[in-house]
Amino acid sequence: MERPTSDRPLFELTLRVTRSDVGRWLVRGLALATVALPALLFASAVSIPNTFATGTVADAASVNANFSALAAGSNDNHVRLAELEKRQEIVVHTGNGYGTTNTCIRRFGTLSSSKGAALLTYADSATLGGSWTNTSGKQLLVTMTYTDRRVSGCYDLGISVNAASGSSTIAGMTPAQGGRGFNNPCGVSSTITWSGLLEPNDVLRAHSGGAPTNQPDASGSAVMTQATVVAVAPQ
Repeated sequence: MERPTSDRPLFELTLRVTRSDVGRWLVRGLALATVALPALLFASAVSIPNTFATGTVADAASVNANFSALAAGSNDNHVRLAELEKRQEIVVHTGNGYGTTNTCIRRFGTLSSSKGAALLTYADSATLGGSWTNTSGKQLLVTMTYTDRRVSGCYDLGISVNAASGSSTIAGMTPAQGGRGFNNPCGVSSTITWSGLLEPNDVLRAHSGGAPTNQPDASGSAVMTQATVVAVAPQ
């Protein structure tokens, strides 16, 4: 029996790929790519350059061009999803009075944490009070939760965006004037939450009543006076 040598193959395999086979692979590949993208609203469309018909042979250049289109679309969506995943959380607490000019804008004594991407900039000003400014250069989806307390009597507790006046009470402030809602509790702690869009350079604030008699206590504790702001950068 003649032994096989290194330059003689043990066997030969011929693989025949039809255009219909390639078409099925492309459809399955597109299906997998779609399942892998959780944020379809932010996904870009993928255009396949070549269409194959049943019974004809697909040439390598056309097949490779289709897979290259899939890869390019997948890479683009990866970038979009990375942008979507940019987010930030800022937590402040402990009452520190109010601004001397913006007399209705709450100040906070402690910046407890700031995690994630640099989307918002928090500042505590002796004159202007505390503020969160959209410095990301893009539109942000933001949620703010603000808790405060007055030991006795009723008070106004609210949130404003680009308030027309930082020395005017939040009570009755219209959306056009910057009001984003308020509570009027009496002798108890209260929490207000607002979610909405911030455009570049918009300013978010914890906004109170127009006089010390209807404001939360100036020196609220870390437990009773706090605010958490979470921002996400949608694509």
